[in-house]
Amino acid sequence: MFIAIEPDKVVKSAIDAIVNRRNQIAHGKVDATVTLGDAEIYVDRVERVAVVFDIIVTNELNTRTKVTDCWSEMNK
Repeated sequence: MFIAIEPDKVVKSAIDAIVNRRNQIAHGKVDATVTLGDAEIYVDRVERVAVVFDIIVTNELNTRTKVTDCWSEMNK
C-alpha cells in the first residue's frame, strides 16, 4: 500500500538509514554520528511518511465505514 502512494524509494531508504543509525548509537558504536544535515533530511522524509500513513488510514477508515470522509463524519 505504501509504495502505491509513495513510489520514491528514497523515502524508504531514509527510514532504513534512521533505524540503522539509531541501532548503531544504541549499541555504542563510537563513530556513529548524526549531522544537522542528516537530521534535516530525516525530518523531511519522516514528514512524508506521516502524510502517506494518513492517506492509508483515511482510505481504510472510509472503506470500512462506507463513508466519503471519515474525519468530517467523526466531527458531527
